[in-house]
Amino acid sequence: MLKPSLMAHGQRLKPLPIGASVTINTLVASGNGAGCEMSNVPCTINDHNNKQKESDMKKAELVKAEQKLADKLRDCRLKQGLTQDALADKSGLDRKTVNRIERNHFSPSLRTLLILCDSLDVKVSEVVK
Repeated sequence: MLKPSLMAHGQRLKPLPIGASVTINTLVASGNGAGCEMSNVPCTINDHNNKQKESDMKKAELVKAEQKLADKLRDCRLKQGLTQDALADKSGLDRKTVNRIERNHFSPSLRTLLILCDSLDVKVSEVVK
């Protein structure tokens, strides 16, 4: 990854650390439209790649938590000795919905999660740990 650096007279100067505060001397259009004037503009060096990495990590954690929820719901169903059809009948949900939740094809809404937990006789807190 290339770090931002300063240019002076067409030559690159040393890399700047992330979070560094710098002042850039630049041309700015004057307010009355009569031309340009030199102005000092304060800037901070940002690492957009790092923000993307953090975002990707949060997404990965969310996917992992969703899979864990799906696994716990399936485990609770199996401990009760229920098939997906039986759980669907007991909860009033469609069997395909139960199947898709257990396979983590989508996450249940809070309402659906409450219905499933009630049907499985487990607390929501036990499933979302």
